[in-house]
Amino acid sequence: MFGATAVATLALCSSAMAVAITGEVSFLGRGTLDNSLLGSATKVTGWAGPGAVANPVAFGPTLALDAFINPGDEATFAAPWSFNSGPVAGLWSVGGFTFDLTSSTIQLQNSQFLNVTGTGILRGNGYDPTPGKWVFTIADADGSPNTDLKFGFVANTNAVPDGGTSFALLGVSLLGLHGIRRRLKA
Repeated sequence: MFGATAVATLALCSSAMAVAITGEVSFLGRGTLDNSLLGSATKVTGWAGPGAVANPVAFGPTLALDAFINPGDEATFAAPWSFNSGPVAGLWSVGGFTFDLTSSTIQLQNSQFLNVTGTGILRGNGYDPTPGKWVFTIADADGSPNTDLKFGFVANTNAVPDGGTSFALLGVSLLGLHGIRRRLKA
């Protein structure tokens, strides 16, 4: 079982659609994996929020999303969710938006790091369905499965590679989580 504070970020950019969803939203919460060894885990079996909160919570929504999602709004996540998966309707939902996963694949997995990429569609609140790419990452720097676990979502609707912006956003999210964790320990 993996229980740790985590951050997830979803960033969307405009596309060729008339009323595409734009913006970013992050989530803070915990995930439980099906194996205590990160290198052998195959799925998330459950999600929880920070502290006594039941579900992961949203923070930092921007652009179109901030009109509907408030910091602290609880999100629901599908469980179980396999890292190498096909479609998963309602991977997450918050503020009238739902992210439907199309597919996901493990890119890198070892005892200290897991990186899963995928594609999906964000829908809601009268906007056109907006396609995106996303990344799910858990970093466990010291190899101990019950500490310092982090995950992140980053989606970008651009059909062309973004030159690393998605990974930069993920890195900033993970650094922010590390700072929050250090303040909570103090």
